[in-house]
Amino acid sequence: MGTSSKDIKSDIENTRSQLASDLDQLAHRVSPVDAVRRGGDQLRGGLSERRERARERGQGAGQALRDGGGQATAALDRTRERASTGTRNNPLAGGAIGFAMGVLAAAVLPGSAPERQAAGRVAERAAPRVDPLTDAAARSARDFGEDARGAMRHAAEELRESAGQAARRTRARAGGSAS
Repeated sequence: MGTSSKDIKSDIENTRSQLASDLDQLAHRVSPVDAVRRGGDQLRGGLSERRERARERGQGAGQALRDGGGQATAALDRTRERASTGTRNNPLAGGAIGFAMGVLAAAVLPGSAPERQAAGRVAERAAPRVDPLTDAAARSARDFGEDARGAMRHAAEELRESAGQAARRTRARAGGSAS
């Protein structure tokens, strides 16, 4: 039961064919041109991926800025409304608050040297006139704070009382269900 010469030749041909295929694959892997091509493909893929991530981060940052801007606008609107309500009966306090907000905006935004010098001269001349306004604004702000604290205390007391009533009702219902 030996192996026939045809079988041996067939095995040799299959082995040669497999060896030729393996050599072609090996040549493909070690070929400098193909290696550079594969490296370029990997590099392009990595850059594309990084570019996509950066775009997504940029969109997220833009959305965060839009959200923050909306919140800041809402806060400014609330502040403006509170200031308006608090100064309706006291126009001097309103003017002082407006002036103070202008000074605050000027302090936040950088100015040039001539602007700083001019502002210093104006401040020196305006100080005697501004001090009474500042005092009126401070009194108005103090009154506003006291009113707000009183309203907060009242709201807290109402909340505490409401929570106590809800707890008593819940206990009563639970006691009625258990019987």
